[in-house]
Amino acid sequence: MKRSLFLLLFFCCAQAMAQNALSIHVAAGYSFPIPNNNLGENSSFVYSKDTDPETGYYVPSYLNRKSLVKGSYASGFTISLGLGYSLNNYVSFDLTSSYTDGKQFRMIDSEQEIIDGTIENSSLDRFSPKSKVLLIAPALVLTVPHKTLQPYVSTGVVFGVVQLKNSFVSDSDFKLSIHHTEQNEKFYGGVSMGLRGAIGVNYALRPQLSLFTEVAFTSMNFSPKHKKVTHDITDGTDNLPTLNERQRHTIYVDRMNTDSRVTLENPEDSPSEALRVTFPMSNMLAKAGIKLFL
Repeated sequence: MKRSLFLLLFFCCAQAMAQNALSIHVAAGYSFPIPNNNLGENSSFVYSKDTDPETGYYVPSYLNRKSLVKGSYASGFTISLGLGYSLNNYVSFDLTSSYTDGKQFRMIDSEQEIIDGTIENSSLDRFSPKSKVLLIAPALVLTVPHKTLQPYVSTGVVFGVVQLKNSFVSDSDFKLSIHHTEQNEKFYGGVSMGLRGAIGVNYALRPQLSLFTEVAFTSMNFSPKHKKVTHDITDGTDNLPTLNERQRHTIYVDRMNTDSRVTLENPEDSPSEALRVTFPMSNMLAKAGIKLFL
């Protein structure tokens, strides 16, 4: 049975190659965040107390600044490899795989307490999320045939495997009690699904070789199934070996039921649960590449 299927596949590929119906294309480009989703915020809070020279009492004041951090976790440098099959001069099918090395975002939260110009207490938290995205996109392609320039449009679905890592670093100084904390988390699991549409143009160099440029729009979100703590250090001490499974591993669910009357045996040996979270992955990919007709 397996031999028969292999022979059938080989025959179909050979026939397609004989008719110049198969093509391979490689490309590289950059994925831009569209739409610009809110990923988090930068925050700065300063609380001051200055002594009034006339009364001798403190006069409090504060300054609070906040700004949004916008983008998409699927923005960044992208490479792609694809296979096409032409039914005729107008209609073809395409299967493209792409890999995006996501841009690293940074979010900062700082607080200070200043008394008479001296910083008495302070804290600085930094969050640095970054993703790696593998996409598989089957598509239907409609082409306007021409000897040299061949514009085309394509539409289809897209499937994604995403891994997102977040690095957290915290420094605090409260009345000369100084602490430094580092923690890394990994979000993973599940296959994301979305929609993709593209417009582009082929420029024929030879009958079997062409250059192409393309702009593709992808609409997709990433909802991980798991979160795992992979790094946890406080003041130089590695806390990871002391964390139990419940502290290390979180499973995301759509519904949670907690009953305080139910006693679990060894609850620290099982992962904790949390409601599902969603990370925006929509983008606009601008790329250029080369296409070879077999």
